[in-house]
Amino acid sequence: MAADPFFAAVWDTTWALAALSIAALIALFARRLVIDVLDRRRERRRKVLTDQIFKYLNNPSDSSLLMPLKTASDQRILLSIASRLLQNVSGDMRERLIGLLNDTIDFKRFLKQLKTGIAPDRAKIAARLYWADDPAVHAALREALHDPEPEVVLAAAGSLVEAGQTIDVKDFAAVCAARGMLANRAVRELFRKLAPANIGPLVDLLSHDTVEVVILAADALSRAHDPQVAHVLSALATTHPDADVRAQAVRSLGIGGHADAGLAVLDALQDERWQVRAQASVAAERLKLADAVPRLVELLRDGEWWVQMRAAEALAGLGGAGEAALEALRADPEVGTLAAVALAERHAA
Repeated sequence: MAADPFFAAVWDTTWALAALSIAALIALFARRLVIDVLDRRRERRRKVLTDQIFKYLNNPSDSSLLMPLKTASDQRILLSIASRLLQNVSGDMRERLIGLLNDTIDFKRFLKQLKTGIAPDRAKIAARLYWADDPAVHAALREALHDPEPEVVLAAAGSLVEAGQTIDVKDFAAVCAARGMLANRAVRELFRKLAPANIGPLVDLLSHDTVEVVILAADALSRAHDPQVAHVLSALATTHPDADVRAQAVRSLGIGGHADAGLAVLDALQDERWQVRAQASVAAERLKLADAVPRLVELLRDGEWWVQMRAAEALAGLGGAGEAALEALRADPEVGTLAAVALAERHAA
């Protein structure tokens, strides 16, 4: 009998927990219903606005075709629709669409959200303002380059590049390093787009203390046809202590078609690291280095299969002496199959 109060308390607690669980489930279900209702409402509104936008673009003289877009929700929907459409239209249609946005969008509202919104919203806004030719927008996007969230930084940089605005690549590299973004593929693409207007600063970055920054700069300069670039990349390809930097440098020399980089590529074919030897093989083919044939033949017996394959492909791509060397090796029990495959692939192409 003395235990009855204890069991009663356990029973009451169990019922209380069960009631709380049921209440929580009901609350979650209600929340899901509300979200679904709001999503359906947004989709309906999106369809209405899309129809109205197309009607307006086909008949811009009839301003009555556009419904008032005073609410923040309508403006967000319009910006989302229009920013995507702008990627697929040109000429008069593009000008009409930009004119519509300039007349309709409340920039102050969006720029405020770009500063104070949650990270995903800040990123969306930054990415969707690439069309704006407004100094205030450009200034806000530059400020967003220092946002703590990488997704916002990338979106802002992408919009500035699309808008034809300059970016300080040294400052941008420092931001990317601080945010742990240097290995991001999107960052590499941005550096490539920034390269034509930033040859000097990128050359300066080739002497940066951070390996990842040097690799980014070397990659961005891969299509820069500049004697200074070829000279610095040649030095990197043969003397830099980091193998990944040497590999990227020799790769960039090949992509850039730097004919005066032949000696550096020949040296890289003898590098102690297989990654560099592999990239040097590709570069030798791109630069049509006939002097590389003897070394490439040696690399067919390299300890790394990737180097063997790249060397065989390079010999096949060099034609003349390269193909002759492969033909002579067809009967070789060690590398004959590799030579035959490389020749077959070359002739099939």
